Amino acid sequence: MNGTAVAETMDFVFGTVELASVLVGLTLNVMTIPYFYRNREQFSSLVYLLIVVTDILSLLSCFPSAISM
Repeated sequence: MNGTAVAETMDFVFGTVELASVLVGLTLNVMTIPYFYRNREQFSSLVYLLIVVTDILSLLSCFPSAISM
């Protein structure tokens, strides 16, 4: 294997792991939104809801690089 083939293989592996992580993270974060939204009267639930939304936005920013690899 030459250096180019190794780099392409590693890009594919990294892209696959990154895409899987983004999809799992998005799925689980979206599943938690209804729970925290129902309990939004409590300050801690509101903070967790904001954290979940921020996490979803950060995962979405990683999505284009995961697709391109």
